[in-house]
Amino acid sequence: MMTRRRLTLLASLAGFGALAACASSDATAPARATAARATTGASANSAPTGDQLHDGHLIPGALGSAGDAPAATGNRLACNVPSTLTDSAVIGASGGEIDFGPHRLIIPPGALAHDTLISGTIPAGPSITIELQPHGLHFNKPAGLQFDVSGCGEIEGAIYLDGLDGPEHIPAVFSEWWHTVAAPLDHFSGYALDM
Repeated sequence: MMTRRRLTLLASLAGFGALAACASSDATAPARATAARATTGASANSAPTGDQLHDGHLIPGALGSAGDAPAATGNRLACNVPSTLTDSAVIGASGGEIDFGPHRLIIPPGALAHDTLISGTIPAGPSITIELQPHGLHFNKPAGLQFDVSGCGEIEGAIYLDGLDGPEHIPAVFSEWWHTVAAPLDHFSGYALDM
């Protein structure tokens, strides 16, 4: 039996794909689609590969690529995180997800070869940062990290996931409709949302 949270995620991902695919009378829709492709590094004719899908759905942020990102600016996205959020779970070869309040980490099947205790903490504060453990864990397929940014300030431009311990600067996908920011991860470190 699927939980309500799982159904909401699947509906969100399906709705996001449907919105991108449907024609719109909104004159800004083509501009948003072009901006989204530019942010993710995907071309108009590219289709998600097996590594970018989980149960037939696009992994949040899976079209991003750290190599396409400009240098980090250090401008953290202003967000209200009222209390520390933490969770952990054992995830194996069949994949799974972990929820940190309204935020989530999705690990697709085949990303891990064996059972691994995964944990993460989002501390309370004026921006969203997350520390994922075990530090340095590498995935065979990218995992998706999705943040709820409905409690954040105005998002005016591109969003990135910055490595707190190094020069990582990973393009993320912002959905104005769902108020989420998603990015792919190929390994664990500490991350923050940057503009």
